[in-house]
Amino acid sequence: IRYWDYDISDWDNITNGTMGLDYELSYLTSGDLTGYTVLTTLAMAGDCDLDGDVDWADYQLLEAGFGTGTTWAQGDFDGDGHVDWADYQQLEANFGETFGQTGVGVLGDPIPEPAGLVLISLGLLAMRRKRT
Repeated sequence: IRYWDYDISDWDNITNGTMGLDYELSYLTSGDLTGYTVLTTLAMAGDCDLDGDVDWADYQLLEAGFGTGTTWAQGDFDGDGHVDWADYQQLEANFGETFGQTGVGVLGDPIPEPAGLVLISLGLLAMRRKRT
């Protein structure tokens, strides 16, 4: 079984995942699947396209499915079979967030913005040219 691992931005074997963070196991005691254990991979409410963040693209997918959608990709984050105000509120609550920790690396180090990386690179290049 493979799941989408947001940390590596690729599919990974479920045995490398963490229960409660990447997936859940639920033993069902009612319904058609009574007596079965169900594995559910986790995603962040609002992330329609499952790219690890909640952004404008996700809003557009929810907007297109509002009132008619029935799947996660159309904005049904609570699994009730339709895209409605409750789903919109979940997207709104997570808008701008990324899966896992927001704005920090694995060890808690801040992740610089791409523009910041460019400025740092130019500064290092300028320092190197002055020395030679």
